[in-house]
Amino acid sequence: MSAAATQIAHIADENSVASKQVAATTEDKLGSMEEIAQSAKSLADMAEELQELVSRFNV
Repeated sequence: MSAAATQIAHIADENSVASKQVAATTEDKLGSMEEIAQSAKSLADMAEELQELVSRFNV
């Protein structure tokens, strides 16, 4: 019975470590996605400004 309890505790510890790794990876991905979203917004703002500047020219 003791060996089974030890094995269950070991598996629980492994699951805990894996869960922490997943949480850390998820946090990193979220940070990257926020960075990408900010870059996309900045690019869209620049494109809008460029469009306004180009529209001043008559071809």
